[in-house]
Amino acid sequence: IVMRRIFIGTALFSLLIISITWAFVKPVAAAGKGEALYKKECAVCHGAEGKGDGPAADFLFPKPRNFVSGAFKFRSTPSGSPPTDQNLFRTITRGLPGSAMPSFAHLSEGDRQELVAFVKQLANIQEKPERVISVPPSPPVTPKVLEQGKEVYLKMKCWECHGFEGKGDGPKATDQVDDWGFPAPPADYTRGVFKGGAEPSEIYLRFTTG
Repeated sequence: IVMRRIFIGTALFSLLIISITWAFVKPVAAAGKGEALYKKECAVCHGAEGKGDGPAADFLFPKPRNFVSGAFKFRSTPSGSPPTDQNLFRTITRGLPGSAMPSFAHLSEGDRQELVAFVKQLANIQEKPERVISVPPSPPVTPKVLEQGKEVYLKMKCWECHGFEGKGDGPKATDQVDDWGFPAPPADYTRGVFKGGAEPSEIYLRFTTG
């Protein structure tokens, strides 16, 4: 209960900081629609140039994505490949639960597509991914399947980061950092909150793409 209150308090504080700093982000005159939308909706966190250094960034955890690096976490493409347009559209539409990234479903579909195009421009994504990962159907949940999953969890040493009970408290939990050196604590599975989505297909992609 204490951890849940801390999480809720942190989320509310993040939203307050975003709301305050949003007011100080000046719109760019005569910008393309995608750029104008980005300046209005995204720059407060991700920065005017997409480097993850907006005025609210210092107050957020995890840190906003640096689009210029071209590295995207929530993809249906192999590691090192750019995301698909649908991957970006989905993230913009649904947000990332458990982070300060909200849903932008209130924007029209056309506006969200404009944001996708501008984020790709910031990341210098000019070509489509060579391959999209095919997700197999989920097997029925049976005691045997659960036992097999547990065996894989132990064999692949998932517990070293996520802990034996999936609480994100494994022996290597405090050593994890992202590509930019910021702390990247393992997820606490017992909370049931998954940034990329809780559907089996999405969790499969996290295992497959990293």
